[in-house]
Amino acid sequence: MKKKWTIIFLIYSELSASRRNERELFEKSNLTISSDDDSVRKELKSLFNDILSTPISKDVSVLVIYNRILLNSQETDQDVTFLLEVRESATPLNTIEFGIIDRCVVDDVTLKARSMTLVFYKIYKMYDSDRRLLFTWDHGSIFGIFRETVGYSITQNISYHKPWNKFQPQKNIGDILTSDELADAIQSGFNGKKIDILIMMNCYMQNIHTQYSLQKSVELLIAPESIISMPGYDYRAILSGIINNPDIYPGEVVKSVILSL
Repeated sequence: MKKKWTIIFLIYSELSASRRNERELFEKSNLTISSDDDSVRKELKSLFNDILSTPISKDVSVLVIYNRILLNSQETDQDVTFLLEVRESATPLNTIEFGIIDRCVVDDVTLKARSMTLVFYKIYKMYDSDRRLLFTWDHGSIFGIFRETVGYSITQNISYHKPWNKFQPQKNIGDILTSDELADAIQSGFNGKKIDILIMMNCYMQNIHTQYSLQKSVELLIAPESIISMPGYDYRAILSGIINNPDIYPGEVVKSVILSL
């Protein structure tokens, strides 16, 4: 059944096995992030319990694309992208649960843009709707989103997905999805259809380059010109506004977002 809105959260999470506590955790548990479904659900539930208090309307789908990457001191170990659907839990009442729809596992960070395209295409095929809202969460770096680049200034619009170079670790800024790559993933994944609204929880992403890159893939863009801190936006108000009134126009949603800041 065609719905009125598909709301998508694109979230990036970097796990560094070079940090002592995280390395010990993985060694003790002997788990890989690709198989640790319960951990994924717990992480997301802790995030969404505070922002999704409204029962989900039958006219709205709420999805999460959760990209988890595990790095050690010499290489990228795993890059796993989960696609989950947010559902109302039967027990206890008034709570939510996350159903894992699919996962994409790669060992090559250079395939990040392709992974995003495949996940968007699965959403396009499985969740037909009149409108689409995409949230992006994590770091922003002017030309792209995802990994923070401490000590390295991003000044060029080039692809930053490259294998780990243990001989020049300062060059391993690595896991950034550029605005051009995001735009291409949206266009290809959604078969040429635009995202109605893109709300970015990523620093420095409201700029001319982002606007130019996304002009053919996004209708309305909300993003910070400089730094933005958590929680950033009033997600509860945004989500409840759409869920309680699925006939709302994208322009009205954007106005409500801006007024909630």
